[in-house]
Formats: sequence, C-alpha cells, structure tokens
Amino acid sequence: MLKHQIDGEEIEVEKADLICEDSLDLSQCDSSVPQDYSHEEVDELILRIKRNCFKGFFKKAGDQLGVLEDLIEKAKSEERKIPNDHTHFINSEEANRLRETREMLDQCLKSMIRFEEDWKLYKDGGDWKIFNKPDTFVRGSNGYEFGIETIIHSNYINPVVMINEIDLYKQWFPKVKGTEVKAKDGEFRKLVYQELEFPCPFSNRDLVMNVVGCILPEQNALCSICKSEESSWYGNNGPAPIDGIVRMKLHNSFSYLQILNDDETLLRVMINIDFKLKFVPDWLINYFIVPRLSEWIENIKDNCLNFKGTYYESRLHEGSVYRYIKSRLEKEEEDQPEDEGE
Repeated sequence: MLKHQIDGEEIEVEKADLICEDSLDLSQCDSSVPQDYSHEEVDELILRIKRNCFKGFFKKAGDQLGVLEDLIEKAKSEERKIPNDHTHFINSEEANRLRETREMLDQCLKSMIRFEEDWKLYKDGGDWKIFNKPDTFVRGSNGYEFGIETIIHSNYINPVVMINEIDLYKQWFPKVKGTEVKAKDGEFRKLVYQELEFPCPFSNRDLVMNVVGCILPEQNALCSICKSEESSWYGNNGPAPIDGIVRMKLHNSFSYLQILNDDETLLRVMINIDFKLKFVPDWLINYFIVPRLSEWIENIKDNCLNFKGTYYESRLHEGSVYRYIKSRLEKEEEDQPEDEGE
C-alpha cells in the first residue's frame, strides 16, 4: 500500500491504482482507449476504469469497461493469451458493480429525457410537481413508484451539499430518525443506513442502501443512484435487521440535479420502494406519503434559498469533494489544476 494525496487528503491505495501521478486532471489521463489488445495498454485501461469510479465518472468508466470487454473478446477469437489479472478483473465483483451502476445510470438518463411522457402528474404545487406512473402509485407490483420535479432557486452546489451530507437529514428530511454512512469506497460510493419514523400503530422502517454519486459533465449535471444493498460488497458493515423495525426494499432511486444557470437548478427525483405495508389500505398509504413528499420539496427549496450561515454552508467550505465537483462542472475552471491540499 502507498500513501497518496487526493483532494488534499492522504489515502492508502494499491500501487496499481495510481495513474497520472503528476496531475489529477482526468481530462488528460482518462480519455484515450487502446484500439488493439496490448498487455501494457490494457493494464493502463483497467487503472483508468478504477480511477474514474473513484472520482465519480461512472459513465466514462462504464464505457471503458465495454471497450475492455470487446478487446478481450477479440483477443480470445484470435486465440491470444489473456493474462489472468485481466480475466479476473472482467469477472470481478468490482466490474459487476460497475455494470449495474452504468445500467442504472442509463435508465436514469433515459427516464429524465422522457419524464413528461412516462409520468402522470399527480399533484401540482405551483413551483413543484409530484408525478406517478399510471396504476403503480397506489399498488405497484414492485412497490410504490413516484417522481418529483422542481426548480431550486439557488446555485447548484447548495442542493448537492444537502443531499450529500446525510448525517444532517434528520434536520430537514421528513420522518427521518437518523442516517449514517456505514462504509464507503471514496467519496462517490457509500453504504448508508437510514431509519424512518412511521405513525402509530405502524413500526418504524429502515433501509440499508448502496449510494453512488455520478458526475455528468456532458449534461452539466450530477446524479445520485440508490438501491437496497444485500451483498457483501462493503464487507460486513451493513446492520442486521433490528427487532421492532421493518426493513424496506428500495428497488431504485434517482436524484438528478442539472445546472440551468447560476441561480437555478433543476431537481428531478424518481423512487421505486416497497414500504412493506402489505395489508394497509391504499388510501391510507397515499394519505401518509403525499404530504411527506410535499414537505420534502419545500424543505430542500427553503434550505437552499437560505443557505448562508447554516451548517450546510460550513460543510461546503470544509469539504474538498465540493471543490472537486465544482472544478469538473464549472467551465471557467476547466483549464485550472485541481486543488491538492489547499
């Protein structure tokens, strides 16, 4: 293991994971891909894939994994020898996770483009809207499926901070008793535990979810993907079910933030979740959920608008991850080097 500075923090990484040590500018070290199978170039491509995952560029990493798979298949067809470490990486849990993330990211982006076509307006709050998919909001076969759309009248980094600082959720997120990061792989992949307060006579609910943050420079946007975690990807860090608390199933959740201008940010959220309320009447579930969604929207909008002087602003100035995100999305900083411990 080696010590290495990334975004001003010293972390331990395998020597193989270090590429472009003279610069953290991903635009210079992550764009090219080999056109033919070369052991050295494929080694470097694998390093780029790992690096892009670590830095939040899962779309690019997924594209590079596809190139790697094509190169290996071509080499096999030519009866060339494939190093064991290349085969191992293609079949690894890390590669499988990346495939799943890329598939969910593609689903998210496709849904965002077709948002108005695929979703039915359920409630119009003036400057926010709640959508559902016909015949699935009340009792979907795989859970409740709903969407949210609003314009946040602030710089995009404000909602990014609010969504990312999950330990502060209980201050503004309706019915959240607590949220905790149980494990993480860099700043863009986290194992998160959350407990929600449900009204009497129902038991409280909880979730253990894999949360992936994606930077999307092409869309001038960021995306957060969440899904219930049931494997040992993060080791044995996920808490076991607790007596008296019902574990929900989050099939998927997408939060998409797109920069419209300096003072306006589009927020779209899609959630498909099984609340484990099998014998509860539909009208009662709707009565409970819709007001919570409305409250969630109003809270995030108000906090982003009144961001100055809050805990969230303090986290913004303390967090090197936010300087990094800004350097990847703000055009005026594209040609400047990234922070290295400022």
